[in-house]
Amino acid sequence: AAWMLLHQPGRSGRGRPGRDVYRVRIEASGDALGSIWAERDRSLDLPDPAQTRLLAAAADQIGQAVARDRIADEARAAELARQGDALKTSLLQSVSHDFRTPLAVIRAAAGSLDSDSALSPEDRHANTQAIEREVEYLNALVANLLDMSRIEAGVLRPDVELYDLDDALTQAIARLRPRLGGRQL
Repeated sequence: AAWMLLHQPGRSGRGRPGRDVYRVRIEASGDALGSIWAERDRSLDLPDPAQTRLLAAAADQIGQAVARDRIADEARAAELARQGDALKTSLLQSVSHDFRTPLAVIRAAAGSLDSDSALSPEDRHANTQAIEREVEYLNALVANLLDMSRIEAGVLRPDVELYDLDDALTQAIARLRPRLGGRQL
């Protein structure tokens, strides 16, 4: 890098009288990032090679620091994207598992309604209720997925509601009761 005489005050009408303004470009990987500006008394000779090298070294160090910061920012962004992809993959696996469970219950209950004519009206009603319960659960899962995509897009804002813990647990236990195998919670 070399000093570039930009203007001579008094002759160009800029700067302070008796001073020359010099500029050294800051570059990294061939890209111009900015400049270092310096004033020098006009009565002095042009900057010597040692002064030019010193300022050029400072400009190079600044350029390298800016380039390192950019690379670090890009690496952080890439890592965040990678983690986001990993979370989405994990979510997809979890959701697919959550969908399979109620679908299995619905299939079994619907199959017994269709093929087993010896079912009592109470058993038919229980199977119908199981199907209804699992369909509502699947509907809630789909609604949650849609809400998550809206939250990610910044469209949906949380609506805080209070729930009775006993009601929430009772519903969850009732939904899981067929799979508990007689175990008590």
